[in-house]
Amino acid sequence: MTTSQRVELVAALAIAGLSLGGVASCSGSSENSTGRGSDFGGVDGESKLRDPGQDGRRCPSNEAYLEESLDTSGDNVADVRKVFRVEGEGEKAQKIIVCRELDLDHDGRKDLFRFYNEDGRPLREMTDSDFDGRVDQISYFENGRVIKQEADRNNDGRADETRFFVANKLIRVDRDDDYDGEIDVWEHWDSGRLLRIGYDTNRDKVADFWHRAPPAPGEEDDSGGEEAPAEEDGGEDDVGAAPATKSSGSAPPAGSQGTKASAQAGGD
Repeated sequence: MTTSQRVELVAALAIAGLSLGGVASCSGSSENSTGRGSDFGGVDGESKLRDPGQDGRRCPSNEAYLEESLDTSGDNVADVRKVFRVEGEGEKAQKIIVCRELDLDHDGRKDLFRFYNEDGRPLREMTDSDFDGRVDQISYFENGRVIKQEADRNNDGRADETRFFVANKLIRVDRDDDYDGEIDVWEHWDSGRLLRIGYDTNRDKVADFWHRAPPAPGEEDDSGGEEAPAEEDGGEDDVGAAPATKSSGSAPPAGSQGTKASAQAGGD
């Protein structure tokens, strides 16, 4: 790839609000991590993430790249678009995927966008899960695996739920349930099981009490008799006592959208 082609690729990804920089890992993060969510294209970024171009496409499109389109629904309209760069010449030429777009609901507008690094490995994936023309989920990859997912559950253009993964397993969820831009709920998970939930009830960015999940069948309670501080109304230490949240926009388990996309796009 020439220097000019690399500049064009970086510029194309920047227009989509995506950087080729490294993704921050969740290791070493505080149990009560706080902070405002990522900008999904709200007031200032709206033009970048909503209706970006013809049929919603965000992948680069110029003569420097090779494009392939697929019609997986049989309606004579391409619902998968792949963009490659070509390295080498003649028999040594090889295609390396740069970006992939999918129209998941077959309405003519792309809904899922996966970007790849220079080695052709997944870097970041943007999804419009409710098909309203806005990106509301972003997944981050490291070494081909999802390590973090962000979701905008109330469509204000800002992430209010972040899920962290290790070896494709969910380990923690940080949520902003009152949508004020600060984390106020922390969930801890292990092997697909919710262990405990912490709540910040006075907006000081620290969990005021925790609800512990009951031990799974056949397991012993290893809490050592420790109990989380109770609410003033005597609320029980029960996971079911968690406040109601809007779940329609919650980020899916790692790979749920990607699996569907991979099946439609031929597994790239």
